[in-house]
Amino acid sequence: MDQVPQIAAEKADTVPRVNGKKSGWGEYTYMNGNRYEGSYVDDKRNGQGVFYFASGSRYEGSFKDNNFHGQGVYFYANGDRYEGSYVDDKRNGQGVFYYASGSQQEKFYVNGVETGSPQEKSNVNGVETSGVVMSSTPCCMLM
Repeated sequence: MDQVPQIAAEKADTVPRVNGKKSGWGEYTYMNGNRYEGSYVDDKRNGQGVFYFASGSRYEGSFKDNNFHGQGVYFYANGDRYEGSYVDDKRNGQGVFYYASGSQQEKFYVNGVETGSPQEKSNVNGVETSGVVMSSTPCCMLM
């Protein structure tokens, strides 16, 4: 029977501590397989970092109080990616989806909800097309 692997402190937690709280740059691996490499302040992800999901997706960008916050890029395991701004773990403002198929789609969000008329541009075999496209692509939650 397989056992749940234990986190080895020297490999999974390299974050320095100040008064017992994670503070500074380091790497931390969670029991569920997610991993964060980046800056901590007062035991929270703050500043720049990369959050790797056990699913194969990852987020690279700014964090505030453990949330995606500021500019960032979310890479989906299927090869798609979203570049844009986040506030409190939610897409907010303008961003662009780049699909593995080669097409791209500009989107606008308010508090995680898509608004406006997204436009898709596709360049397949040198032919550029554009049109309105609606998508239900889910966002990302850390845990």
